[in-house]
Amino acid sequence: MTQQGSVFRYQVGRYYETQEGLMVLVTDRTDTIGYECLVCSDGIHRYDRSTPNSDAGRVTGTPFDYSCPQNFKRD
Repeated sequence: MTQQGSVFRYQVGRYYETQEGLMVLVTDRTDTIGYECLVCSDGIHRYDRSTPNSDAGRVTGTPFDYSCPQNFKRD
């Protein structure tokens, strides 16, 4: 799902499924390098960092074990 030439996994303007089965639209992206976040239609911010080994799709402030049901599903 990575855009060609992009370090990011998710794209603004596309829908993604959460682990709990809801479809969420990515409406924007923050731009703090290394801490980039997705701004989503459900009011939740999720990481989509430009750094290697990012935790893309994880809700900000949630456990690193990816247990939060609002995280995006992993491929």
